[in-house]
Amino acid sequence: MRVADVELTGSWEKTLAQVERHTLDTETFMQSIRDYTRRATAEILRLEFPTMQEKSFTCPKCKTGKSSSVPKWPGATMTGAGCWCSAAS
Repeated sequence: MRVADVELTGSWEKTLAQVERHTLDTETFMQSIRDYTRRATAEILRLEFPTMQEKSFTCPKCKTGKSSSVPKWPGATMTGAGCWCSAAS
């Protein structure tokens, strides 16, 4: 699918010039745009992206537990034990 393609832009400009000169019906141009949009959308929705592996970090507070995230601010806690790792749960 040609999304950000110079040739596609040129093609549309040429077609719009035909519409301007009344040698192409506006509805014909709009239908081609709708068809293109449907195809592009369907192609994009079929894309599969690799899943990111979760990283595990040693808890900086207790030094024993593991966490899949690091706190964004000092003193951030996620458990009642005052630690944000899985060991404190």
